[in-house]
Amino acid sequence: MSKQKVYEVWLGALQRDDQDKVADLGSRFVAAFAHSVFCKYSSGHFPSTAIDKQRFGQTSYHKINDVFISNYIDKATSSVRRWIKYSRLVRADVKFLNKGGELALKYSICVYKTSTGPILRKT
Repeated sequence: MSKQKVYEVWLGALQRDDQDKVADLGSRFVAAFAHSVFCKYSSGHFPSTAIDKQRFGQTSYHKINDVFISNYIDKATSSVRRWIKYSRLVRADVKFLNKGGELALKYSICVYKTSTGPILRKT
C-alpha cells in the first residue's frame, strides 16, 4: 500500500492584477515541494554534498544538486506556472515507483478555485 499526503492550494479568480505573482509563487512552491520529496526519500543514494538547503519564504527545504535530476524536476514543474495563471491546474502529484514500476509513494497538491481572489493555502 502506498503512502499519500495531500496539500491543498486555493486559487482565486482568473482576471486579477496579481495573477502573474500568484502563478510564480505557486510554481515555485510545486518545484520546492518536488525537490523536498525527492531529497527526503532518496537521501541515502546521494552524497550529502549533492543536496543543498534552499529557502521558500520563511521555510527551508532541500534541493538536489544532481544536474540530471534537478533539470528533470525543473522541466516537469515549469509548465505549472501557466496552468496556475489561467486556473487550469487541478492537481500536481509527486510519485515514486518501485523497481517493478508500481506506485510506492505519492504526494499530491490539490488546487481549488475561489471566487474572491487568489489564496494559496497548505493544509
